[in-house]
Amino acid sequence: MIAAQSPREALTAGASEQGASVRTWLTRRLSGVRGKYEACFLFLLLMIIEWIIPGPASLAQIAPHPFWIPVVLLSVQYGSGTGLVVAALAAGLSWAAGWPAQTSQEDFYTYSLRVWREPVLWILCAIVIGGLRNRQIRERLALEERLRITEEQRDTIAGFCNELQEHAAVHERRAATARSGSLEAGLASLQQLREAAEAELTQALHAAVQAWLGQARWSYFPLEEGELRHAHSERARLDACFPVRTALVYAVACHRPRVLSVFDESEASLLDGVGVFAASVRAGENGACLGLFVLETIPADRLDPASAVAVAAIAGALGEAVDRMRPSGAESASRRPAETGFPVEAACLPHLVAGLAVEPGEVPCSL
Repeated sequence: MIAAQSPREALTAGASEQGASVRTWLTRRLSGVRGKYEACFLFLLLMIIEWIIPGPASLAQIAPHPFWIPVVLLSVQYGSGTGLVVAALAAGLSWAAGWPAQTSQEDFYTYSLRVWREPVLWILCAIVIGGLRNRQIRERLALEERLRITEEQRDTIAGFCNELQEHAAVHERRAATARSGSLEAGLASLQQLREAAEAELTQALHAAVQAWLGQARWSYFPLEEGELRHAHSERARLDACFPVRTALVYAVACHRPRVLSVFDESEASLLDGVGVFAASVRAGENGACLGLFVLETIPADRLDPASAVAVAAIAGALGEAVDRMRPSGAESASRRPAETGFPVEAACLPHLVAGLAVEPGEVPCSL
């Protein structure tokens, strides 16, 4: 899990955001100042031309007026604010350079209309063209802000990825050098399971499952006095009877020397609702069945057909431990039904199938 930001990182992020806003404000201010300097340069150039050309109001006699150049250019470049300032400056400089002379055919109103027509048009041009430019400037600034935020997010994600990679590398090194999860630990857990005492059997079985299969859920059903019992430490009662489907799985597992797996299509329906893998617990490779070992759930990275080998190894070690704990007369008693041609599991199989078809549920089955 990625750790939360420290106070120093939060302070740094806040300072970077504040610095970005200050930079944006300075960019806007410098843009306006640069526009005013450009306007002054253009007007100075035009006024020098006005002074060089002989005669009063030389520029005013040119149509269109040369002051249209700075008004249009700066309105398009910097927006309506700079455009209005330039239009006002153009009107003032045109008055300072001199208005065109009034003719004898013009009255006051006609003359005023002719004189103020272009200054008013300059102001309207600055408002219209500058307004369009303002919208473009706002869109550009919005895109720049989005780009800045995206770059910050990219840098943040890259930093988190680097930290995550470092944590993963550390955990990989720890997992590679740790004894837990190694082959030696798995073999040692099987040996401890074979040599476990009766009181330590459940704990040793749990350690073996964790060493070979990780955090998996399992159940062990020992055969006691002809009946399967539920002997998992996490269950409510250790003497709880098993479901009929589990008995059917036990009967089938006793007749197959390999592990029942959901990866086999013929066994997937049988294991539905029971577990992922199931194996009979035997006293040796060809010995009598002493119970059933079921792997109910398994981590996703271990969900593989090859995990059946680990289940078989655990069931074999468990069978050796249980066979060692049995009394000396129990072996002959368990083999007696097999000698008469009616194995315990074979005799129980028809009743289990009938019970499963009539009333599924958890019922005891006396073997």
